[in-house]
Amino acid sequence: MYVSAFGPRAAGVAARRGDGVWTLADPERAPEVIEAYRAACEDAGREPGEIILQVGASWAPSDDEAMAGARVWKAAQPPEYYTDDWSVPRAMADHAEREVSDDAFRAAYIVSSDPDEHAERIREVERMGATIVCIQNASGADPHAALRVYGERVLPALRGVTAS
Repeated sequence: MYVSAFGPRAAGVAARRGDGVWTLADPERAPEVIEAYRAACEDAGREPGEIILQVGASWAPSDDEAMAGARVWKAAQPPEYYTDDWSVPRAMADHAEREVSDDAFRAAYIVSSDPDEHAERIREVERMGATIVCIQNASGADPHAALRVYGERVLPALRGVTAS
């Protein structure tokens, strides 16, 4: 059982009760969660389990199409959604569109038409300490084409296999 954690207290619960921790691959927040998880595992006399970092990815034939396909996921970005009482989806989407710039969204999600950029960003997530990288296919423009590109270009690049 993997426990979702967005802060140190939940990471402690993951260490005591779970088989691993699951959090977003946010370079600003993930290191604190991972450190708290590992420290709590040590305090509990347990070996750390899996460290699952989740990142969203949107591929399309152009960068603009990739952004358009993933834009709906901007509504999941503001950190206050994880701590405050937000319950109206339209209000959440409107707030996120005002508060989360496209550049900030691209920093949180992999949004690109370049398979090599997808592979490099996934490597960055792995370097944060992930034992498992969970990729959310946010390719609203054409999710099936994105899966083909991942199968043909991104995953082979991550394995060090050149495309033929």
